[in-house]
Amino acid sequence: MKAAASTNTVRGTKTPKTAGARKAKVSKSAKVSKTVKAPKVKSARKVSGKKSEGRSGLIGFIQNRIKRKALTRQEKLWLKIVLGVVGGVYIVFALFFFFHFLPNTYINGVKVSLDNVSKAEQKMVDHTEDYELTVRGVEGTSDEVISGENLNLQFTQFDEVSGALKKQHALLWPFLMFHRKDREINLNVTYDDTALEDAMNRLNILDPEKFKKVEDAYVGPDETGYYKVFPEVLGSEIRLDEAKDAIRAAVGKGLSEVKLEEFRIYPNIYSDDENLNHREEQWNEYMKSEGMTYVLWNNDEMIFTPEVIGSLLIDNGTDVSLNEQAVEDLVMSWHLNYDTYDVPWEFTTHYGDTVTISTGDYGWRMYVDDTTASVKSNLYAHTAGRYDVEYYQKGVYDYNQGLGDTYVEVSIGAQMMWVYHNGECVVETPVVTGTANEERMTDPGCWSIKYKDTSVILGTYEVNGYESFVNYWVCFNGGEGIHDATWRSTFGGDIWLTSGSHGCVNTPIEVMPIVYDNVVEDHAVVIYT
Repeated sequence: MKAAASTNTVRGTKTPKTAGARKAKVSKSAKVSKTVKAPKVKSARKVSGKKSEGRSGLIGFIQNRIKRKALTRQEKLWLKIVLGVVGGVYIVFALFFFFHFLPNTYINGVKVSLDNVSKAEQKMVDHTEDYELTVRGVEGTSDEVISGENLNLQFTQFDEVSGALKKQHALLWPFLMFHRKDREINLNVTYDDTALEDAMNRLNILDPEKFKKVEDAYVGPDETGYYKVFPEVLGSEIRLDEAKDAIRAAVGKGLSEVKLEEFRIYPNIYSDDENLNHREEQWNEYMKSEGMTYVLWNNDEMIFTPEVIGSLLIDNGTDVSLNEQAVEDLVMSWHLNYDTYDVPWEFTTHYGDTVTISTGDYGWRMYVDDTTASVKSNLYAHTAGRYDVEYYQKGVYDYNQGLGDTYVEVSIGAQMMWVYHNGECVVETPVVTGTANEERMTDPGCWSIKYKDTSVILGTYEVNGYESFVNYWVCFNGGEGIHDATWRSTFGGDIWLTSGSHGCVNTPIEVMPIVYDNVVEDHAVVIYT
């Protein structure tokens, strides 16, 4: 309490003291007052704020940048220090890489990372002892190596080593140091020509006999007869002379590899070629007629398979078109091979021999022109269907060459006649045919029976110089026919050579009734020599 009162006295009562004493006392009192007042508390809070700022300076820096606050004095200081350090490191390394190769740098396959020119050159010299040139094969083949061991290699120039250093971008070292950098330079290497030639000849990928042939894509019929684009074959062929020149040059420069892909021979035509696909489409349009069928008189079916249709097409390398001449030839072949009228055909005789019948008026013959036009039309329309061939000359039967099982067979050479009815030989008899001369010889061929009659007088004295009564008459070729000859007592043998008929087939009266009863009008009489 006293202290308090005393203090109040000092503050409120002016005692008569000297000015100096007053001044000292007041000064002391003021000092005490400053010690007691809030500035001490304020100072404590200020210290506490500095500690907090020190613990979260980086975070605070980032937060301030996000909030776009101005840099504090302390932040500016730290930023200058960091940029100065980074800049100094960048400059030091940039200067270093003006005189040294960047990391992951290779020259002609030799690693020269962080080396100066002198050391890099020495490495290139040392590399001669284990120098290898890798010859990289084309795709699908393996790589092979030419060893420098026996090539007597000697390096004669290194100017391009320093040139390679000058070309590197030292100022970009932060971005380049982690990537591999391969440099190929000319080292002017001398070598033994003969030894290198021998080394190249030992490489399989340079052996022409082991090259896989390059083939162009092409279009053609597959196993089904339809057109298909067959793809190109890349093969492994190369321009050999150029490749060897490149190898010599690579060794002469001390390079580490040569890529044969650069000398590869490629196909000229690929499977996506517009022309190939165009022709494939055209060809297969015609194949839409597959299965088209033409039925002949004997029921044989001419079926248009892809193979048959393909034989009728022309591919000139630009377009596929119908070969009209081939169509005409095809239909003509049907006529020649199947028709029996006006074309030669094969007949099997009673004795089993085969003879050619080439004349006559009996048989089958198609409308060749009309059939040809029909085939062309259907092929052009790319349609299929079943069609019966039309005939302007028809036989009676559609089997056994149109003869069926009822016909007459006459052999001039054997002077024999056979009559078949319903497949059975009902008559087998010797006969006498026309005399063996141009005027009276019986005409060979296949003839239709025009009519038959009984009690007929053949010839007239005025026209023929004779008249002959016959009981049975079967006409087959104008004035020629089969009849009885009661004036003859013998038949067969060689009679016809000197004393034959005027062209008819003279038949014994004893068998003529059977002949007459079993022959049918419009049926065939086959006569051969």
